[in-house]
Amino acid sequence: MKLEDYGKIECLYGPPPVYFDLDVEAMPLCSHLKAKLAKGGEYHRLVQRLIKNPSYTFKAIRRQLHIYKDGKKVLILTGKSGIKELAK
Repeated sequence: MKLEDYGKIECLYGPPPVYFDLDVEAMPLCSHLKAKLAKGGEYHRLVQRLIKNPSYTFKAIRRQLHIYKDGKKVLILTGKSGIKELAK
């Protein structure tokens, strides 16, 4: 099964991904990740840099922040387990 197929299954059987404007308090993310995204947190500077680049998009999926560049998933930010890098 390809990653694209998994995304279709997820949308059929689970809640669809949530698109948002990176208002940390309003996002459906775990509390650990919200703290890291807040001003002064570990991920704050990284995400602020990525927001300025229009080729990056963000989705909140399963209380994690998925980051896409030109439609391809490149990073997953989580609260406890850190950053999962999918592409360089």
